[in-house]
Amino acid sequence: MADRLELKANRMDLVSRWADDLAHEIKNPLHAMVINLELVKRRAGSAEPAPLVERVQVVESELERVHSLIEAMLRLVRPWSIQGVAQVDRVFEDLLPVLQARARIRKVDFVYEGGYAVVAMPPGNLTLLLLNIIDQTLDATPAGGSIISGCRLDGDLVNITVRHTVPEPGGSPDRNTADGSEAAAAGIATVTSLVQEVGGSVELLPAAGEPEAAWVVALPRADAP
Repeated sequence: MADRLELKANRMDLVSRWADDLAHEIKNPLHAMVINLELVKRRAGSAEPAPLVERVQVVESELERVHSLIEAMLRLVRPWSIQGVAQVDRVFEDLLPVLQARARIRKVDFVYEGGYAVVAMPPGNLTLLLLNIIDQTLDATPAGGSIISGCRLDGDLVNITVRHTVPEPGGSPDRNTADGSEAAAAGIATVTSLVQEVGGSVELLPAAGEPEAAWVVALPRADAP
């Protein structure tokens, strides 16, 4: 167990350093673009047509969105704790920008319904657990559908659910598919291993009223840090 945790820590240290380097390389051109856009706006002044200023504002908005995604990804790997307990809503809050961006690419909505709970699982492990479950759900959700997640207390347990809804009749029937079953199997194995390490359970159940399934993860409840 100790060797596995040490290996995980070493890997995440490498990922963290790589993420810092990548963020630096991306942020430099982003800052240059922001500065030059500001110069364009100043030179345009009030004499230029409104559509020009509006297009500059659109570009600024997109640059800000990219910057927010970079910051969100950095929060996922720095710091990466392999000890302690995790506040579920805080982990979801850090994940949301990345999850919603991935969902948009798949033409799927991602919604977190909220719910405060603290679980006996390190924040880094809970992040990895949720990423794997939501990745599996994205692969099974048709374009135009929605993924809905949340958590609730159940005695000494915290139940985290991830389910999806399908498009209305007449919507897009296209399904997102994974590139090979090996990656999916690895993701499921990771989820099972992480849950078993803390004495929890994970089930893939039929969602009420839905033709597909919902993940239900039960983790031991913990006191707030």
